[in-house]
Amino acid sequence: MLLWENINVMDEPTDVTPNTRDAVLAAALEIVVDEGPTGLTVRRLATAAQTSTMAVYTHFGSIGGVAGAVVEHGFGMLSRTLAAAPRTGDALSDLFGIALTYLTFARRHPRLYTMMFQHSAADWSPGRRSDVVATGSPTTSAQGRAAFTLFLSALTRTDPDSTDSPAAPDGRRLALAAELWSALHGNAMLRIAGHLDTADDSVAHSLLIALAVGNGVDRASAAAALTRASTATTEP
Repeated sequence: MLLWENINVMDEPTDVTPNTRDAVLAAALEIVVDEGPTGLTVRRLATAAQTSTMAVYTHFGSIGGVAGAVVEHGFGMLSRTLAAAPRTGDALSDLFGIALTYLTFARRHPRLYTMMFQHSAADWSPGRRSDVVATGSPTTSAQGRAAFTLFLSALTRTDPDSTDSPAAPDGRRLALAAELWSALHGNAMLRIAGHLDTADDSVAHSLLIALAVGNGVDRASAAAALTRASTATTEP
């Protein structure tokens, strides 16, 4: 849990320039990536950004606000990463490619990824998370919505009936997107926790094939699509 520091800021200069906000956010992101959110303190951020503690409060309101900004930045990183996932020309392969790219992001940024889904602060979290099936989006965060929309778009391209009746498929696609996201997030968190260290990508691959087969794709076609996606997303 992130707490306010017991510090006196009354006599410190206030720096409210945009560059200061960016410097504080960059310092916070570096700390989270290296140590996790428990390393965030107002005094440490002020020192790293070469500014005052009062400036941190002015730009972010609290240390919880800083953490919320880091989470928003993390979802922006995720969204851009998913948008850059390789395209193969095959809808199912491209969906699998986005799924594999998602898991790679979580593996590369385990502390940031964990924080993105577990951070809670009175001035950030309650207004940002929502029921994805009920509302059509998992969050009110612009960056979080952008990342989730990529899943919905990829699913739409795999559905040949998606343009026949927009109202009915939308609800189905939301449920399918939530199903896929649940599977990916569970796999990502188990791997981050060390429970799948020796499994490499085999569990994720069998999970994706099972999801496709469960939604009407024959196993051979799903396996071929996954092979194409894996080849396209293989790290150099």
